[in-house]
Amino acid sequence: MREIIAKALREAGNIYLQNIVLSPSGPAFDPDVAEFAINFATASRSDETTKTIAAAQLPFFFKGEKMYSLIESKVITAGGVLTWVKCFAYGNIFQIDIKKEDYFYNIKYYRVAENEEA
Repeated sequence: MREIIAKALREAGNIYLQNIVLSPSGPAFDPDVAEFAINFATASRSDETTKTIAAAQLPFFFKGEKMYSLIESKVITAGGVLTWVKCFAYGNIFQIDIKKEDYFYNIKYYRVAENEEA
């Protein structure tokens, strides 16, 4: 998952959260999806060191990711609840599709061109 996130951060470029399209049958708001979406956008606009740190931290939102617990002195499951589906760019939009439980979410970001101010 770390490699996928790192690649997505590189592909995204300078982005700003545009909207989160919720699954029609899902909850009206999901804090896990929103938190990931905001943190991903913030990381994409950061320097390379911060992007590297984000690529190590953002995977913890996803199922099956492991982390080392200093308190327990062992590797534990991070407790993520999201599933990565895909990401892609079209025009000035960068989109990440994720799933939580049986609900799909499309996270859309506006990509700022290099010669454009945010």
